[in-house]
Amino acid sequence: MVIGSNRKYFWIYLVMSFVLLVFSGAIFEQNAHAQLTRKKQIRESDEWYYFKGVQPPPRGWNSSGFDYSAWQKGPSGFGYGVSNISTYLGDMRSSYLTVYARREFMVEDSFHVTAMNLSITCDGPFIAYINGIEAIRSNSGRKSALNQAEQINISGFVHELVPGINVLSVECSNDDINSNDFLFIPVLEISEKKRGL
Repeated sequence: MVIGSNRKYFWIYLVMSFVLLVFSGAIFEQNAHAQLTRKKQIRESDEWYYFKGVQPPPRGWNSSGFDYSAWQKGPSGFGYGVSNISTYLGDMRSSYLTVYARREFMVEDSFHVTAMNLSITCDGPFIAYINGIEAIRSNSGRKSALNQAEQINISGFVHELVPGINVLSVECSNDDINSNDFLFIPVLEISEKKRGL
């Protein structure tokens, strides 16, 4: 009688231990996801330095350390002929196809960055660079009546980030130099682990 009772308590203990183990694992996994913070380093309407492509941009325009003091400055989106325009490019049509833009952003500790996502609205082909390294190229623009942004995971270039000042550079072209409209909006989002983990 006593032996059977002990066996019963043993199985109850075993089941409760298993339930506790599963529950603890779920909490750990939930906390692990909670340790990732997601923040937009570059938002829509943030100011960029930009260069109108009436001629090729200066060498090294997309790299850190480049002197962009002579460039024009304005918030994104860049364009003409559509809504959502923050920087009006009234001289672009029939004059130049491409706008070159760069913006610096801060990363406190590059080793804590786990993901980078780029959102691009561009009426034609574009190339995006992280610290002068090409991260993504789209050779064919996808014009949309809704001007929907293209979402691109560029986490494979997290290793190109450095502690301190980094630079995102984008060249965005219109699909036709005589087009009736153009819109260019770049947004960068970075995910980081919280400090001390």
